[in-house]
Amino acid sequence: MSTGNGFAIVFGELRGAATQLHDIENAVAGLDRHGLCDGAHYGDAGLRASAANFTDRWRAGLSGIAAEAAACADLMTATADAYEQTDADVAGALPRPDQPR
Repeated sequence: MSTGNGFAIVFGELRGAATQLHDIENAVAGLDRHGLCDGAHYGDAGLRASAANFTDRWRAGLSGIAAEAAACADLMTATADAYEQTDADVAGALPRPDQPR
């Protein structure tokens, strides 16, 4: 855990949030796996065209949500890694109280 200036970074919490975002990414990416957005199932040509237009935008939105969730998760993981490495570097640079100088 990294602390300073009245705040704390809990590495496990960051990594847990990243895992949850990856879970969201996977869930959203799988929403159309069963052909639920297949416009061919809907009425006449005009209705099919409208449904196809809607589902194309729906897919684009789902893809965007999945991509944003993945990007945020990756950044959270990288942030946790950077804080953890900084803490380790600082700890290695400072003398321990039980060690003579």
